[in-house]
Amino acid sequence: MGMKGILKVLFIFSVLSLFFPAVVLAQDAKPSATQKQGDALIPSSALLPTSNDQPAVPPDEARPPADLKTDMQKAMDAKAAAEAKKNADAVKPPASGVNADQGEATYLQIWAAKSREAEWAKKLSIGSTGGYWQPGANLQLWYMYDHYNSFGSGDQQIPGFNTNTFKIRRADITVNGQILPNVFGFWISIDPADVYNTTSITPGAKGVWSIMDDIFVTYITPYAELFIGQFKIPVSWEGYNSSTRLLFPERAISSNTFGNVRKMGFRVMKRFKYFMYWAGVYNVLGQNIVDNTMAKDITGRFEVYPIQGLMLGLCAYSTVGEYNDYSFPWNERYEADIRFEKWGFLFQGEYIFSHQRAQTSGLSTYGNGFYAAFAYKILEKYQFAFRFGQTNTDTQGVMTPSMSGYMPYVTYLEGAFNYYILKDNVKIQSAYSRFDYGDVAANWPTDNRVIISTQLMYY
Repeated sequence: MGMKGILKVLFIFSVLSLFFPAVVLAQDAKPSATQKQGDALIPSSALLPTSNDQPAVPPDEARPPADLKTDMQKAMDAKAAAEAKKNADAVKPPASGVNADQGEATYLQIWAAKSREAEWAKKLSIGSTGGYWQPGANLQLWYMYDHYNSFGSGDQQIPGFNTNTFKIRRADITVNGQILPNVFGFWISIDPADVYNTTSITPGAKGVWSIMDDIFVTYITPYAELFIGQFKIPVSWEGYNSSTRLLFPERAISSNTFGNVRKMGFRVMKRFKYFMYWAGVYNVLGQNIVDNTMAKDITGRFEVYPIQGLMLGLCAYSTVGEYNDYSFPWNERYEADIRFEKWGFLFQGEYIFSHQRAQTSGLSTYGNGFYAAFAYKILEKYQFAFRFGQTNTDTQGVMTPSMSGYMPYVTYLEGAFNYYILKDNVKIQSAYSRFDYGDVAANWPTDNRVIISTQLMYY
């Protein structure tokens, strides 16, 4: 199938995703007799908000008269009132002269108002369509210490040495929201820390040095969500998911080498209770760079959640275009993932196979990488983690250390301790990593690294 054929298939899929849900919704929108009867009994506008921590308390109109209440109903009412009073901890007791029933109603009304205020405190209303926008931030600050072992031999031996530095690893600032709730959404994120290793903060030809990370708009339907803009490709589960929930201060080497990449493009995806699908078309030239070729990258990802806490995933990613046209890079990625999290225990693993053809030179290389991570959390506050992995970007040994883009074979062992002060919103991570490089990289010393990271996050 040629490029035009693939684009036609994606176009037809996108059109169907828009019109099929409308037929289903039209059928589901008809209220049943039970629903009508229920609406007549208890108007939805009269119900108090509910949450996982606070049971719903029916309004006074829906309660039976006091003289008809059973002992169980009275006990349930008393328990609900006590919970409501507990949540309204900032409210003073009713003034003298207010009877018990009036006091209970006052507490319930204030609790309801506080619940609504707490929810809307995260969002700001915009426009006249019921839309909202919500600011967010993720700050990750590091102290990093490295000890490099001596390498070489004889007169060529270079002694070991140490380095240490403070580092602003991430400074994400986001704005997201919905113009029309559950229909049209948007997301914008920038990261000024992206320019920390450059000589200029002015975005240039290399684009990736721009502070612009994600920017996209979304059209939402019950069975598909359509995105257009710039966002991550779905290669590497750890790579495409948020950095706010990492087990270690940094992603695994294989995740950063083969995934964790942003590109401009179009995607359609949707997550359901038991599975998630993702299909997309992307530029070939990378983050913040427009294409100058007809070639494009296409991708598909599928995840299943057969039981609570378990994720199994597969992903395929490939460039579509003329392979012998060296005006653009060629990339292929194939991946399998597993993640299980329950009872405080977590296991996570990925394997990624890579084939890429370099731009300009046309050099073709094959690579792969994997990691396995284990973690256990105690009292929702303290977590111990361990990770083992290997990454090889050139399994056939066609590259030499003097070539651009060369990366030696590496094996790594890592351990971490995480302290969750306020879940992922405020946490401190400390990690030790040992990176051992292959024999082909005689001039790459073994690196022993310690990172202490502080994260403050709000979304």
